[in-house]
Amino acid sequence: MALSPALSLRDYLGIFKPRIAAMIALSAVGGAAVSPGPVSPAALMLTVAAVFLAAASAGAFNQWAESDLDAQMARTASRP
Repeated sequence: MALSPALSLRDYLGIFKPRIAAMIALSAVGGAAVSPGPVSPAALMLTVAAVFLAAASAGAFNQWAESDLDAQMARTASRP
């Protein structure tokens, strides 16, 4: 897969899928809400950020792993 030098912010957002990553990161807040002990704000922010980055990188890896199949289907052929 050749990299294009003219990727826009929209292309990056399409690759990392930040809306999906944000929803997954929100589940970390839910986990903290039901935890038995107190959770410090710093630990919560770090956890949410880590979960967001992990979800975004998983989305990017999925885009890369399925790029050859996506190129063959009409619905997904225009994905970055």
